[in-house]
Amino acid sequence: MAGVKEHVVCPLCFMNQMMIQSRKGLIEYRKWKPSDEFIHFRDYTGGRGSGFPKVDEITLHEAVNAGNPDYTEVINRMKEQLLVVLEAFYKEGIITSAEVRKIIP
Repeated sequence: MAGVKEHVVCPLCFMNQMMIQSRKGLIEYRKWKPSDEFIHFRDYTGGRGSGFPKVDEITLHEAVNAGNPDYTEVINRMKEQLLVVLEAFYKEGIITSAEVRKIIP
């Protein structure tokens, strides 16, 4: 069909993006590292059109150790969804037991 484009939907957050980027080919995912931001803070005091500039960020380790019950709840919800995705990828043969054992001995 003309005008129809495939989008890939993230199984964690359900955000989507076009699968084929016109100039770049297939989408590439940035490789997240534990030292990358996990939660960031944005300034919502600006006026119309000013956006919401990022003012700070914390890593997963910092979020886990912050003692904030909201962070704990979000982390647990994300963990549950990660387990659902892992199980689905395993059942489809995308992830093997050996690959899982490499990261979780």
